[in-house]
Amino acid sequence: MRHRLVVVAFALVTCACGGPTTSPESDPRATEYALIPSPQATASCAVSFPGENQQLNCLGKVEGGVAPYQYWWQYLITRNGVEEPYGWFQGSTTFSIPCDNGLYPDAEYFFIKFQYKVVDANTYESNTVTSRTFRCVD
Repeated sequence: MRHRLVVVAFALVTCACGGPTTSPESDPRATEYALIPSPQATASCAVSFPGENQQLNCLGKVEGGVAPYQYWWQYLITRNGVEEPYGWFQGSTTFSIPCDNGLYPDAEYFFIKFQYKVVDANTYESNTVTSRTFRCVD
């Protein structure tokens, strides 16, 4: 996990007795930076219900970072052993796609998996989460 450095800086003027003339809290020149963890993404995907007209539903979550967030999804489809990414697109915390995974005579299937990441208000990018692979009727 990446962290951002906290730096607290202030001028200190001492009097003849060696003590400070003002407290750091009252010095208007004091600068403070907070330690904010980078965003961390998690996601889960599941098929909605068995049978026809199934949906593959994914839910993404984020912790850390600074809101507001941008949510990014990508899906990768494998046909005949060749994986093809479909590019990143901005969305919300949920994503759904039709995925009928029943067993049909002479049916052709493809395999799909999802990737999810988040970019926070400071443009820090989270880790990329990859779902398990799902089989769908082509």
